Amino acid sequence: MNFLKHHNKGNILFRLFLLVIILLPTGSFAQKRVLVNIDRSKLSIFNNTTEMWRLLGDVIIRHNDVVMMCDSAYNFTKENMVEAYGNVHIIKSDTVNLYCQRANYNSLTRLAHVRNNVKLTDPKITLTTDSMIYDMATSIAYYDCGGKIVDKGKASTLTSQIGRYFTQRDLFYFNKNVVLKNKEYTLKADSLKYNTLTGKAFITGPTHIYGPNGTMYSESGWFNTKTNISEFSKNASITKGDQELKADTIDFNKLTGIGKARGAISITNKKERYTIKGNKGFYDDKNRRAHVSDKALFIQYSEKDTLYLHADTLYAQENPITRERIIKAWYGVRFFKPDLQGKCDSLIYFSKDSIMRMYKSPVLWSADSQLSANEIEMLPSGPNQSLVKMYQNSFMISREDTIGYNQIKGRNMIGHILKRELYKVDVNGNSQAVYYVSEEDAKKKQKKSVVGLNHVECTDIDIRLKQSKIHKVTFKTKPDCRLVPLDKIAEQDKELPGFKWLGLLRPKDKDDVLRDIK
Repeated sequence: MNFLKHHNKGNILFRLFLLVIILLPTGSFAQKRVLVNIDRSKLSIFNNTTEMWRLLGDVIIRHNDVVMMCDSAYNFTKENMVEAYGNVHIIKSDTVNLYCQRANYNSLTRLAHVRNNVKLTDPKITLTTDSMIYDMATSIAYYDCGGKIVDKGKASTLTSQIGRYFTQRDLFYFNKNVVLKNKEYTLKADSLKYNTLTGKAFITGPTHIYGPNGTMYSESGWFNTKTNISEFSKNASITKGDQELKADTIDFNKLTGIGKARGAISITNKKERYTIKGNKGFYDDKNRRAHVSDKALFIQYSEKDTLYLHADTLYAQENPITRERIIKAWYGVRFFKPDLQGKCDSLIYFSKDSIMRMYKSPVLWSADSQLSANEIEMLPSGPNQSLVKMYQNSFMISREDTIGYNQIKGRNMIGHILKRELYKVDVNGNSQAVYYVSEEDAKKKQKKSVVGLNHVECTDIDIRLKQSKIHKVTFKTKPDCRLVPLDKIAEQDKELPGFKWLGLLRPKDKDDVLRDIK
């Protein structure tokens, strides 16, 4: 076995020896030989039998745009392999630096397998792991034993079990147990794609983002760690306290707190037990407001009488001090509850007190009764009790079997509801009434048949209802009455001025509130 020792890094014989090896006939090699340049070594030993160099002390090896420095190395010229040990430092194109304690470099394939305390740095990130393969030809780094990346510009860290780093494209692919942390949030995912230059991360699977004010979830989309702008899709949701937003797509700017949602939108408040649905949405997180349009639907949940309300646009605003939620609806408002239905042009709902105000041609239906006015307000008045306040041009109509309609109108009215049933109506100012009188009313006996139609004018009237029918009428001042016998009733006697039965507009069920009304 023959050895060649070399101590002078500038020795001409050493250079000539390398040249002879390069010029040897290719037939004497099992594969193509791609030799590296040994720039420096305090001690060089060559094994002529195995064609292996043993390099010791301040070793510097160069190959194309790769420079490798280490304490010692083996250069297997036959296998195109360099094994480096101790304080290994590899420089790629003067931009990527690799540090480790042990490295294998194949000059033919240009693959470097680095181990033990591995650190990769470039101008943007620092990557640490225990074992990594770096392809010098494609500038791609790969690890599968767990790695940690520190983004220098964003002061964020990312860990994953598997990672690929395309250094020339500034692109990372992470898989399995991915965790991204910075001072603003923590991300957990099974897979993630990240651009170190733009700071843009691409979600490619189930992903949770936890922040001080809530949690985001998505299975597809992207977010920018530098601009704090994001777009989430596929089962996207944002949960903040008792409130959750879901949609097909959610766009959000963390700096401004403004976001947009599209497709199958659902905003749910668990504490206040309501949901807002639609297909287009806008929300302002800082000012606690949001609006939804395109088949917008507001649902106020209750064990007995859940409210379903539809409008062209629904707007929600939260008072930052009282935390009261105000819901506004406008254009084509229609709602349904088992005991009450209604329509109007615009509406305001105060969640704290459950007060609802209806504007512009509002109409309410309760059993066989229809209530209308210029403006209507509904509010709770006690356990299982509520009031319906009607302002200006108040009009109440109720069916009297198949004969016709009982009607009462006045300036203002107050309807009293007990256990979801309208049982009393107070009419205040300019009261007028047209209602059918039975023998029970005329003769104080058991009801047998209708005897006529009573016309009444009075300042104020109190009306009692029983099973949604007028049961008793009380006049607070002396009335002007005119009873028309049943066989003498003319068509003009049957209706008060302004009479309009709007039963065709009445929502039949919770799904009917979405019906287009022409």
